[in-house]
Amino acid sequence: MANCNTYYFQGVADCKALRESLSHALFMNKRATIAADKGAALADYAAIVAPKEANPTGVLIKFKSYEVTTDEAEMSTTSLGVTEQIRMNPPKIRAYADMNYLDYINFFNANGKEFEVVLFDEQGNTLRTETTAGLKKGARAKVFVKIDVPKIGADLQNECQFDIVFSNREEWQYGRFAQDTTAFTVPELEDLNPVGINIVATSAYLGGAGAGTINIKATYRGEPSRPYTGLTAAGNYQLLQAFADLGVTIAVTATGAALGDYMLTIKNGTPANIVGDVIIQAFEDDANNRIAISNPLRIKV
Repeated sequence: MANCNTYYFQGVADCKALRESLSHALFMNKRATIAADKGAALADYAAIVAPKEANPTGVLIKFKSYEVTTDEAEMSTTSLGVTEQIRMNPPKIRAYADMNYLDYINFFNANGKEFEVVLFDEQGNTLRTETTAGLKKGARAKVFVKIDVPKIGADLQNECQFDIVFSNREEWQYGRFAQDTTAFTVPELEDLNPVGINIVATSAYLGGAGAGTINIKATYRGEPSRPYTGLTAAGNYQLLQAFADLGVTIAVTATGAALGDYMLTIKNGTPANIVGDVIIQAFEDDANNRIAISNPLRIKV
């Protein structure tokens, strides 16, 4: 329903420039915020999507194209011909991601989940909202991912389809919505995302006399013949979940790193061979940021 806000007459600008189209969306954890004095520098977003020695709390996705699918406001006309606006709807976007299909498969896990979404236009400027305390944030939205068989021919360009359905129109009104001019370019923004690695198990987990080892292969995601060679230290691996063991440790033998081949020794805190499945992830950091990260890999025992 329409609100009784005060409208101040303020003239009309000579400049009639239109806004830029959208190019990217940053998906952050629900309830994540950026400090009130942050959000204009590249480093502010690097701390979200590529932090050193920490897991990313967001991912930047580039649009190939998108459609604005916001529902029209609901109007009602009385028997006496009086028309009123009954309801305004928050924005909705149908987007087609610029990603390979392995990344899209991982994105299936985002289906139905809520995120804080910051939108970026073609000049790298942000469209976002803020809290009552003045902290910058993305607008709350649910993501719905389309899972389907491959399209045909040129329609494959729009294969990685998802919908962003913003949850609350108030975040887009009443002084909470803002568009910030940033100091970085779109290519700099894109380069923040860590490189995607694909890791797969090439042997079974060997318990007993096998001393708790398993072989894995690491390649650049979507390029199975291009080995990833930077996972040579135990610090390049982290445990995401253990289903039956405590104190799980991961060691690595990297004699085959040039071919992307690694042997991991995975033990529990006893120390002994693990007795239940674990989920691990590989990554690499440089001096400042996380530069590569793998898919989660479930080791079955």
